[in-house]
Amino acid sequence: IGVKSVLGADVIGGVSSRQGFESDVESAECTRAYVERRQSQLELIATRMKDKVNYALLSAYADGKGTDELSQAVRDAFNGLVTNSKCKLITQAEAGAAFNVGRNDAMRLAGVVTHRWVTPEGGCKADHGQLDSKEQRVGDKFCNEKGLGFPCDPLAEPASVVGCRCIAVPVKSE
Repeated sequence: IGVKSVLGADVIGGVSSRQGFESDVESAECTRAYVERRQSQLELIATRMKDKVNYALLSAYADGKGTDELSQAVRDAFNGLVTNSKCKLITQAEAGAAFNVGRNDAMRLAGVVTHRWVTPEGGCKADHGQLDSKEQRVGDKFCNEKGLGFPCDPLAEPASVVGCRCIAVPVKSE
């Protein structure tokens, strides 16, 4: 008799110890359907939360608030469930993204063809040091495996953006 475990339920000879599952195949199909449904729900929650945080940041910025007030707006958006240090990190990441998106768009509009990655004095994210002084066409990726088109690129993996203090500077125009 074969024994498998499907999400903690022992399946012996095609019969699950969990009520409602008649075979490991049905169990796997039900599990896959549940995970897909749940993933969609979680993505919707994440989108709503991101929208709420972005609105809080934009409102606070429009009111002329400083970094501490922006961080508090993020904390309020999370109903106080996130630590002050995490809120500050989120605020810095969003501010960096806004700054660098604007900078990248301005370079593109000004006819800049090539830009150079510049890491800050005093250090940077470990994997960003290898990008220092690298030149790339505006619109191309500096780092394909990370998806970085420019520093703090909001379309890149969050791990590559959070804590980034780098900038891109124009090198060559049309």
